[in-house]
Amino acid sequence: MKRKTIWKRILSVALVLLLALSFTVSALADEAAEAAETGALTRGELVQALYELSMAEKGEELAELFSDVPSDSGLATAINWAVGAKVVFGYGDGTFGPEDPVTREQMAAMIYRYAQAEGKGFQGMWMFPLDYPDAGEIASYADEAMHWVVMHEILPATEAGLEPKAGVDKEQLGLILERCEAALRGEGEEPAPTEEPAPEKEDLVLTNGEWKLTIPAEYTDLLIAEATEAAEDGTLFTVAEKASVEAAAAQGETAEGAGWLFAIGRIDEERLHELLCGDMSGIEAFAKDENGNHFVFCHPTDVRFVRESYEGIDEDMAQWAALNEWAGTMKEAFLAENEGLTAESYGNTILDMYLSRIAYKGDVNYTISTTEFGPLEPGDVDAAPFLAKLMNGVTYTYTEGEAPDGEYVVLTVSEDGERFDFFRGNETCIRRVMGEYEELYTATFADGETTSTGVMSAWYDALAVAAGKK
Repeated sequence: MKRKTIWKRILSVALVLLLALSFTVSALADEAAEAAETGALTRGELVQALYELSMAEKGEELAELFSDVPSDSGLATAINWAVGAKVVFGYGDGTFGPEDPVTREQMAAMIYRYAQAEGKGFQGMWMFPLDYPDAGEIASYADEAMHWVVMHEILPATEAGLEPKAGVDKEQLGLILERCEAALRGEGEEPAPTEEPAPEKEDLVLTNGEWKLTIPAEYTDLLIAEATEAAEDGTLFTVAEKASVEAAAAQGETAEGAGWLFAIGRIDEERLHELLCGDMSGIEAFAKDENGNHFVFCHPTDVRFVRESYEGIDEDMAQWAALNEWAGTMKEAFLAENEGLTAESYGNTILDMYLSRIAYKGDVNYTISTTEFGPLEPGDVDAAPFLAKLMNGVTYTYTEGEAPDGEYVVLTVSEDGERFDFFRGNETCIRRVMGEYEELYTATFADGETTSTGVMSAWYDALAVAAGKK
């Protein structure tokens, strides 16, 4: 799509606004007269301006979208574009209010949605306080938008603050559109000076005993990566984003975790069993060595991206996203560059935790039942071979839908009042029931042959034989 220069666009928008102001007939005459007297920009005028700025081609005539914007009015094309681009949604009662004065928070929301339609806006996670006394007055729908327009100085704060409910003077529109265009297109930026090529960087190879972790050269200046000696929790390596760590320190933050991307540690089998019996959020066992040790990948469950100011924030956020994407590849990289390791994985659903407790702690009172012989207690039957099949090489994932009809094998956890139904009609489906609450799992076995219901049926048959039922 061809783009005009910013000044041509501003002049074009101004001309369209002049014509719109000359011919628009308002159903709200009193409010329109007041807006004209005060020079307040209206909602319809802003949409028309953004439409002209977008240079979108006029499409087919569309049906009337709002009762106060007739399909044959001069504003209908712009409104139809704005609705299609999700720039506006109206008041929710079938009206748009084209003659209503636009508030600063409404303008922020429309401009930000326009930016998103152009592929801009915040990317990934972000959190920046707006340090103004009236920041709490911003409506929830406009909060993210107000952050973005203030950050880019498209709609800067006034002496009184952000004034989200205040109107916008028509005379400000040209400057606002110019700033919006500059933020989206980067026009007006001076070309970067030609520099001598920097010397080629080398990868950073960290070592901790016999283990190593390689940081690619492109990231070495962006990270604080360390090999941790004699860590009590078994941590071998820690990696964090340097800019976030420095920004947090400059602001006097004392909480840990700023910029943290991941850590890799080594634990023994007993510690792994303890972890598997509880919530392992943020911890993932991904490898084991020949001596029975296990390697865990620790990653943040709470984002701690920190900056002192908004300057260059888009580039910083793109950098943060790239670093997180890279961090997600480091389990495979660690396996590849360290000999003697084999991959492993464990789930951490409620079912996984109960199976682990039965296997490793023995503190779960449970029964297994079907309609054939009713509930049977574990007795002297060795549960290990059945648990091994249910815990190794299998993934339990939450799924939506309805449970199948028919019979099932039931694992009941007595003290907690929970049960797990393993369906015979669909041997990959498991239902967790706790009181009135239900959820479904799908069991996927790596060998493609084993089924969760098949294992539970075999376990139940072994109990029945031991109890003299068969």
